Amino acid sequence: MKSLPILVILLLLFSFVSASQNYSQIYNIKNDTILSLYESSLHTQYDYIVGKEYKPYHYYKQDNPYLNSSLGSGYIYNNGRSYHTKIIYYDLFTDEVIININNKATNSNLIQIEKTQIDSFSINFGIRDYNFTYLKKPNNISSGFYEIVYNQKFKLLIRHTAKKLKTKSLTTYKHKQIIYLKRNKTFHDIGSPKKFLSLFPESNKLLRKKLRLLEINFKKPSHSKLINLIKYAETL
Repeated sequence: MKSLPILVILLLLFSFVSASQNYSQIYNIKNDTILSLYESSLHTQYDYIVGKEYKPYHYYKQDNPYLNSSLGSGYIYNNGRSYHTKIIYYDLFTDEVIININNKATNSNLIQIEKTQIDSFSINFGIRDYNFTYLKKPNNISSGFYEIVYNQKFKLLIRHTAKKLKTKSLTTYKHKQIIYLKRNKTFHDIGSPKKFLSLFPESNKLLRKKLRLLEINFKKPSHSKLINLIKYAETL
């Protein structure tokens, strides 16, 4: 009688193996898929939060160094993963991304995320989105976050910065944009019509006409006008 349970187990095992062989095509799960599922289970929404405490250094109700002078919401991308955050600041003066881990618009619980944890990020202020990528030691410009405006044959980037000023003994921050065009693996500052035209001596006349038509302000450029200009330059 003691052999009966063993016999039952062997029969059940044989039935399972037989069924597995018959339906192997239906239930075949590759090893890499299993590994991917396992790795996914180890990740959380806080994986990217590696950094240090951030303490605001500007006076309340004065000009601040943040993009759009405000907080936004958005996504941080790292190693092929995206992480949503309801509270995100981009400090233009220090070129740092700041989040509130409690998702509250307060000056406490702010974390300055290490740049190594951010491949790119997006930030939304309700009326428009900004998309930034981190460039580490690019050819002829400094490392840092750059807004991606256009990325086809030519690549159009904007570097957002803030300069500290003193106004009547008060510290203020003046925001500035530097426009870069990547052509032939080199970044070129196109912060004025003259600088832009110097890159296309063979098409100078046509591009001058296009510039007059678009009336682009290179200090505070319209994205749509810039893209229109670059698309036209790609055709020449």
